[in-house]
Amino acid sequence: MSELSTPSDLLRYVPTSVQDLFRNVVYWGSNDEATQRWRLRVLSIGAVAVAGAASWVYLIYPFVQHVKVWSLPQPETSTWLNGDKKELEKHVRKGDKRHYFSRLRQTVGPNCFIRLPLQFSLASLTKNPFGLLFVTSDWNVINELLRRSGSLVRNPEWVQAFDVISDSVIAIEDEQRARLHRRILSTFTTHQATNGTMKPLMDLLEVLRKELVVLNDVRAVDALQLTRLTMVDLWLDLLTGRQGLHAVASSGHLALTPKRDETGVLPYSTVDAMMTTSRFHKENYELLFLPTDSSGAACTASHRALVRQYKSVVNATPVILTQMLDETNQYALLPRILAAEDSVTRRGLMADEIRDTASLLLLAAENTALPIVWALYELAKNPLLQERIYTATRMEDLTLVDSTDHLVSHLGEVLNVFLESLRFYALPILSRSASKAIHL
Repeated sequence: MSELSTPSDLLRYVPTSVQDLFRNVVYWGSNDEATQRWRLRVLSIGAVAVAGAASWVYLIYPFVQHVKVWSLPQPETSTWLNGDKKELEKHVRKGDKRHYFSRLRQTVGPNCFIRLPLQFSLASLTKNPFGLLFVTSDWNVINELLRRSGSLVRNPEWVQAFDVISDSVIAIEDEQRARLHRRILSTFTTHQATNGTMKPLMDLLEVLRKELVVLNDVRAVDALQLTRLTMVDLWLDLLTGRQGLHAVASSGHLALTPKRDETGVLPYSTVDAMMTTSRFHKENYELLFLPTDSSGAACTASHRALVRQYKSVVNATPVILTQMLDETNQYALLPRILAAEDSVTRRGLMADEIRDTASLLLLAAENTALPIVWALYELAKNPLLQERIYTATRMEDLTLVDSTDHLVSHLGEVLNVFLESLRFYALPILSRSASKAIHL
């Protein structure tokens, strides 16, 4: 008993209530010294267990997670497009965050319709069919944004992306007409049928995202996003007849078309060429995206083989894009595609995989331009619908537009046409995206 009383000196720093509880538990209902010593051991083990669990939850585990995050490859500079992160933190420390965002709003402008996440990630872009579009009637806003792009974007890859954005702006003189375009895009963005027809492309982008996560390569994701922006700009050029661009001729090669003003009118020759020269590989498409439980052994084997083929493509594409950004040779894209290899297995790509590598670069952006293109296409053919949408926009009542469902119902057919067009026109289109002129 006397031996057990000595630890009371160690408890003198503990609150009295805790000391009383400790003594009550140890000495309660027993004067046997062995029993009291056993109870003391149990209390000590329990206290150590509680302290260990608390240390794991609040100290050790968070530290391990931070170490894992620190070990991930990080870009050398900030990729925050809505302002430099360090600059924002500096303003927050000074307590004038409101002034910073006020200045940022003045820079970007109130009349802009821009769909950009705070920080680029493949997951955030695949949640919305529209990765990026910029509609404004204020040229001063555009010039200010481009003038300040060097200070807002520290990453040289995104400086290139801003060059793409500068060519992807839909600038309209009349603010009412700019509001019309923004309202149309908002309608197609939120329309349920649009999301339904986009599901196959979303599935493909999800596969691509998972593979990039496995590769754990942040720069590869950035490179893919930069290519996506380039392809969005290219599709808008090809299908709206904007600036002195190239249309797809019936021969499958790119041909110059006359310059057109930004009126939303499509060059019909481009659309007709795509419609007449496109073929369908429906069986491969269904094998990849629509495997059924009732499929036979041969179908299952074909599906697995096709998935392996696309995995090789997914492993090769980010490497190609990263090399393109790291080196200055503008004309090296096609040779790199031909010389590509699976970054995991180190196996060179076969002919079908080379073709699909080129197609995949376009697929990342095709879902962005598709609803916009079809809306403009229908508007160009139907002046009455133009007037109806214009009236609905001024009245801020889109229920007046009774043809919206009719427009969206065509997206499934157009989706297949564009998917197959990519297989035929990928190399010429990629050639133009790699340089100003065509170098095949």
